[in-house]
Amino acid sequence: MAAASLNVPIFNPPPTTHVAEPAALSDTQQKLLQEFREKIPELISNSPVPEEDQAFLSDACLLRYLRATKWVLPDAVKKISNTLEWRHTYQPHKIPASEVEEEGKTGKSYFNGFDRAGRALLYLRPGRQNTKTYERQLRFTIFTIEKAIQLLPPGAEQFCLLIDYKGASMAKNPPLSQAAELLSILHAHYPERLGLAYLIDTPWYFSGFFKLVSPFIDPVTRNKINFVDRKKAEQMGEKLDMDYVEQHIGGKFDFEYDHSVYWKALLEATNTPS
Repeated sequence: MAAASLNVPIFNPPPTTHVAEPAALSDTQQKLLQEFREKIPELISNSPVPEEDQAFLSDACLLRYLRATKWVLPDAVKKISNTLEWRHTYQPHKIPASEVEEEGKTGKSYFNGFDRAGRALLYLRPGRQNTKTYERQLRFTIFTIEKAIQLLPPGAEQFCLLIDYKGASMAKNPPLSQAAELLSILHAHYPERLGLAYLIDTPWYFSGFFKLVSPFIDPVTRNKINFVDRKKAEQMGEKLDMDYVEQHIGGKFDFEYDHSVYWKALLEATNTPS
């Protein structure tokens, strides 16, 4: 397989990756996209960073918001306007690495590899929780998502969550309010970004937690969530090349998270100052 070292992450798609061509738009959808494009000058008219917003509002971005709002243009315009306001204040794409690095030192959340369709693989390992700085934890997760999006291959738009609950406990878990806030941010500001989610060996208390957060998850997203028994991990092989999935969840990639190696590689690959 491509990755020979135990601690070097995969930030380039392997040969087995195939990004499908986007589906052709109908005449109606083309018309809606053009009308959305024509809204851009108004959307950025009072922006503190109009050139930055203009770059963000690509056709791919507009189409994600249209799909997320079932092609209802006024809803898509409102949704993307809210995202622009959030980006101006939260600045997810400008979170300093130095601000959140402490959260990454145990390897509780990181990007490593791609699935067969070019989706970035985001590993979450709650059992490695090392802080109780909940706001910084949230910003670290957003930081990781932004970096993964930055390194997606051309034409790919989504990420795949791989959540390994080995070693997780109620004591280590962040409060439900934080989980709800993250779900809210993903729904509001990263529409159509989640491609798949695999939850491996969820603990006994998770069913109650999932019932609490389910109202915050739209039906389309819920259908992307898969619960997996580690002993039956091969079922993930339909979508994932198991050669590039880490061994701790049943794959064949013998990877060990080494923060000094990972962090340096991530910052270099994304041209992020340390």
